[in-house]
Amino acid sequence: MTFEEKNIKAFQCAFWNEGNDHGGDIDLANEISLSKIEQNIFDDVSDAERVAGDTDYRKIFLRNENAETWAAVKAWISQFTLSADDEITVLLGGTKSKESTPVALTGTVTFAATTAIVGSGTLFTTELAVGEKIYNVTDDLETAAKAIASIEDDTHLTLSVAYGGTVGAAKTADVAGIDQATFVSPSSKTHGDVLLFSDLAENVYKGIWIKRVVGAASSGYDNNQFALKFESS
Repeated sequence: MTFEEKNIKAFQCAFWNEGNDHGGDIDLANEISLSKIEQNIFDDVSDAERVAGDTDYRKIFLRNENAETWAAVKAWISQFTLSADDEITVLLGGTKSKESTPVALTGTVTFAATTAIVGSGTLFTTELAVGEKIYNVTDDLETAAKAIASIEDDTHLTLSVAYGGTVGAAKTADVAGIDQATFVSPSSKTHGDVLLFSDLAENVYKGIWIKRVVGAASSGYDNNQFALKFESS
């Protein structure tokens, strides 16, 4: 089969309305045009938002509908916003994360005073993404959450630093609100912070969070835009 770019599609997340619960899994009923992605994600900035400053989050999903695998996919910001008064940053997203509402993961997790996390009945590779934060919600608050450095498989992942909260087995784990995570600004395919989607087989999808920060007392800007690039390496 021939690999065709038209079969790479973008979709909204299940909870698309602005607010704490924005996020969740893919919504296959609401496709986003990749050619005009900047016009289909964020709403216009109001005068009140421009004066006070504003931070918005949007989560979208990339889905490969080719029979052929889309290999070693990378994502970056190919054009930053034209206005000097705002900023676009990005981060990978799993199927669970929401804007500022923690969400329970499937299965249970063993937390140790190390960077290694072991799950039982978990779905780490789909429900989570590198850069998101998790924590032991059985015993700890969201402030204990630590960022994910790598995901080895559905039952093993590695944190960026040792977990400093309550340790033990058979704990419920939450993915923290994405507003707790550190977003990045990769500007090229070779940038150190480029987002790594890995391989996307037929009908497999991965999420990406986009954060827009409008500076307080910013000037108005008509037809502001940005662009994302997705490419196999």
